[in-house]
Amino acid sequence: MAPDWLIWQIADSTFPAGGFAHSGGLEAAWQAGLLGDASELADLLRSFLRQTAHGIAPFVAATCDHPSRFDHVDEVCNAVLSNHVANRASRSQGQAFLAAASRVFIQPAISDFAAASRPSAAVTRRCLHFGPVFGVVAAGLGLEAPAACSLFLFLSLRSLVSAAVRLGIVGPLQGQSVQTMLSREADDLVRLAMHLTIDDVAMTTPLFDLAQATHDRLYSRLFQS
Repeated sequence: MAPDWLIWQIADSTFPAGGFAHSGGLEAAWQAGLLGDASELADLLRSFLRQTAHGIAPFVAATCDHPSRFDHVDEVCNAVLSNHVANRASRSQGQAFLAAASRVFIQPAISDFAAASRPSAAVTRRCLHFGPVFGVVAAGLGLEAPAACSLFLFLSLRSLVSAAVRLGIVGPLQGQSVQTMLSREADDLVRLAMHLTIDDVAMTTPLFDLAQATHDRLYSRLFQS
């Protein structure tokens, strides 16, 4: 398959990557009052997108360029994600994405990686965080790191916009308008991420991270994270 078709297929909301079950902390932030009304959604998502570029995209680029470094990159990602809710969600999405990719795309590199990542086969149990797994799968499909990071940021933003719509924060059309507006800044963030290594990873939105950590204690919740 041509790379464009692969990108479109992965970006399609019907691809079973498991992201629909997670709000990325948006639900907890909304209930915590960090999102006063719909007009503030763009600012919150802008901060989230910047956090993704600084905190997760470098892991995607690292394993896309060097899949053999996965175990080290995965361990660093596990250490960086000290928020237990974000850590659990990252592992859940990574495992779901790898399971889907290994069954959908008949690529030896992806199949071999999935087989080696099974608990019974791995020397040490891999966390399989979403960012590092995404990079390995992208490499197996022949995508280069900039394209993989662009796709990852798009999926991250799309998932939060979808969560905002399902939570009733905005309507579908307003959500799409916000996504269009923020996509103009996404290319700059991709270029930024390509200049970062996993040693440069940083938390740029600590308040959002703190709110996400309270997700398990919400009285009522629609999402897993």
